[in-house]
Amino acid sequence: MCDGWSLSTNTSCHPRGRVWVLWNPTVFQVQFMQYTALLIHMEIVEISTKFHFYYTMVYAFNDTGESKDLWNTLNVLLVDLSTPGTINKTLKPESTLDATSHMKGRRSFKYYNMRSQVPEFIPCIQSHWNIYWSGTKMFRVVMKLKSLKKPLKDLNKQLFVDIENSAAHAWKALDAIQNQLKLAPTYASLISKEKEVAGVYRDLQSACYIFFVQKTKATWVNQGDNNIRYFHSILKVRSAKNKVFLIEDHQGIAHTDANQIQAAFLHYYEELLGTAADTTPVSHSLVQLGPMCTPYHCEVLLSPVTKAEIKEAIFSIPNHKASGPDGFSSAFFKDF
Repeated sequence: MCDGWSLSTNTSCHPRGRVWVLWNPTVFQVQFMQYTALLIHMEIVEISTKFHFYYTMVYAFNDTGESKDLWNTLNVLLVDLSTPGTINKTLKPESTLDATSHMKGRRSFKYYNMRSQVPEFIPCIQSHWNIYWSGTKMFRVVMKLKSLKKPLKDLNKQLFVDIENSAAHAWKALDAIQNQLKLAPTYASLISKEKEVAGVYRDLQSACYIFFVQKTKATWVNQGDNNIRYFHSILKVRSAKNKVFLIEDHQGIAHTDANQIQAAFLHYYEELLGTAADTTPVSHSLVQLGPMCTPYHCEVLLSPVTKAEIKEAIFSIPNHKASGPDGFSSAFFKDF
C-alpha cells in the first residue's frame, strides 16, 4: 500500500503520532514548517506545474481548554485552512471551523416548548402560518415551518433571554414582597403585588424547567457521541448501575467472582433456550387449528391510514423527546 510514498508524523510532539502525512514524492515536494501535538503545517509544491500552496492538517482535542492552543497557533499562522475532517470543539460557540477568517456559522434552529407558555405564541404562529405557498402539500408544510423559524427566534430573544437569571430575579422579588407582608399582612396593595409577582415567578420557573428538560436531552444528543468527558462520566454511571456484583445459580449458591457470575448466566440461558436439535417441518393444518386473523382483522390491517390515526400517533409522542432534523419537536404540533 502506497509503495514508494513518503511519510511524516507528529510523534515528536505527541507520543501517539496523532497526525500523519503521506505523499507521493514524484508528484509533490513537501517542506514541513511546523509540528505541534494538534497539527502539521507545510508548504506543498506540485512538481509538474510548480504550483505551491500552504496546507495545515489538523486533528484537534475534544477538550475545550486544550483546543485553545490550536486556535492560538492558527491565528499565528494566518493561512487559509483546508481541513479534511471537522473540529468538534471551537474557541467560540458561534464559530464553526475557521478561526482565522472569522467566519461564523448559523446555529441550528430548535423549538423550545416554553415558548407556548406566553400569549404572544399563537398570534405569532398564525400570522406566518396563514401565508400562502404554492406547490405540493408537503412543500407548503415545509415552507411554512421554515418561515416560522425567524419569528420564533425573535420571540425567544424578546421573552426568554437568560431565562435562568430571570427566574432567579423573580424569586428574589417575591421573597422581598413576602418579607414585607410579614411586617404588614393587612396591606391590600402588598397582597395584590405579591399575587402578581408570584404569578410571574411561577411562569418563569415553569418555562425554566421546560427549557432545562429539553436542554439536558440536547446535551446528550450533541455531546454524548463526541467521546469527551461528559460521555465517559455518563458511561461510568450506567456501567455502575448495570454491573452485577452477586448472583445465585440454579442450586441457590451465591457467586461474587466475575467468571462465576458469567458462567451462571450462560448456564441459565442454555437451560432456558435448550440445545440444537432436528425439527420437523411446520404443519399448516395444525397452525390453522390455533388462533388466526379473522377477515375483519385482515380488513383492518389493510385499510388506509387515516388522519385521525396520524394525529393520534404524533400526539402520543412525549413533549420532551428530541426534535426532528428541522428543529421542531412533537410539542410544537400539539401547542399549535
